[in-house]
Amino acid sequence: MLAKGKANWDFWGNIIILLFVPATTYFALRLSNSVVVVCLCVLYFLYFFLHYILFIKRLLGDIFVEYLKAIRTPFILAGSIGVFTYLLFLILQEWPIFISAPILILFGVVYYSMMTIRFNPLFVDELENVLPGKMGKALVKICLLRAGTEK
Repeated sequence: MLAKGKANWDFWGNIIILLFVPATTYFALRLSNSVVVVCLCVLYFLYFFLHYILFIKRLLGDIFVEYLKAIRTPFILAGSIGVFTYLLFLILQEWPIFISAPILILFGVVYYSMMTIRFNPLFVDELENVLPGKMGKALVKICLLRAGTEK
């Protein structure tokens, strides 16, 4: 949207999220804590299509299949981290929160980082260009080790 000079479109998309997520969360919490996750999933599912119809399609044309392909890998990685972190949570649920929470957070960070380096090399390439100096070089080295090559 920035490249097409439509930064204000992104702003309005974020305003929509700002209005609907807190309201959905509030009403879902009034019903039940377990309903919150379902309500937010439905909200984001609807927002995904709304965002495509209102912004992406108008800006770039009918590219829905390409759009889905572009988000496929991050979506799968995010879903897998959710499943595996939840399974670990079930194992650790009897532990005190001050012990289990850092373990879950560390697991999530390490798992997502490893899976992103392994399965999303395009994102890693983009990240390498954004990170300053030594961080970018370290990321390149990690990725080269993953690929089994050295420069």
